[in-house]
Amino acid sequence: MTEPREQSSPSGASVSPTLKPGRRYLSIIAHVSGENAQRLEEWKRETAGVPAASMSTHVTVYVAELDDSLLDAVRSPQFSEDLGASRFEARWGSVHSFRPVTEVEYLNLEVGKAEFERIHRDLVRMLGTGAAPFPYVPHVTLGHGLSEEQVASAREAFDSLPAERRTFTVDRLHCYSYDGQNWEEIGVLPLR
Repeated sequence: MTEPREQSSPSGASVSPTLKPGRRYLSIIAHVSGENAQRLEEWKRETAGVPAASMSTHVTVYVAELDDSLLDAVRSPQFSEDLGASRFEARWGSVHSFRPVTEVEYLNLEVGKAEFERIHRDLVRMLGTGAAPFPYVPHVTLGHGLSEEQVASAREAFDSLPAERRTFTVDRLHCYSYDGQNWEEIGVLPLR
């Protein structure tokens, strides 16, 4: 559930149940793009107070402690081909929460969930068990510790949008490394 450049991400590692201080991590994500990302980011900025510089709107697919062998595997020209994932459409649904386990509100995926789960399973098979202490649930994070008013605002803003305003194409995955301070993009995995 950890995400690059967001409060739940490396920059907010202190609030993350996944990222531990003093360790390096690999995160593989799918960015939400276009108007959908802009809509989500505007809401995060205006309602949740997330600074634009620390914002990333995406679905995390895999997170693991990073070592040299894992880095070499992901950077291999063969890795994307071995993954064998095809591009697909995804669509978020309504606002959900991981409470009481962790104070994260998110948009569930009503389309594309099975594809994200399959890619996650394939990455675990190829790279090993990830670092997250929770079962994998593909989602788009809205924020951590949101107030009841902020959750109500999210429901009002996102739950009733027409399907085309909640749909995005997943045609590549982005790989990031995290050193405890910064995220660095280390590769892009095109999907067929």
